[in-house]
Amino acid sequence: MKKPNEKILTKLWAGIKYYAAGLYNKFEEDHIWIMSASIAFNIIICIIPFILIVLSVLGLYLSEGKTLEYVNENLDKIVGITPELKSKISNIIVAG
Repeated sequence: MKKPNEKILTKLWAGIKYYAAGLYNKFEEDHIWIMSASIAFNIIICIIPFILIVLSVLGLYLSEGKTLEYVNENLDKIVGITPELKSKISNIIVAG
């Protein structure tokens, strides 16, 4: 004779298996796997042009002078940086 806890666990496990199998079958009927792959592919394809557009628009509005001023302000806040290192970092950022 089974204990009450075992009966509950057996019914719970049977319910979980039933609904998991039903969910999987529903996914197969509606081709969810193919749709999710196509959505992921389209997102990846669309991200690259979007990033390029955003970077080009930002490049139009950010001038070199403002960038150099911002870099120098933040480099001044770093304790222990030498002037030579500061100029090297500024030149790398502005030239890059």
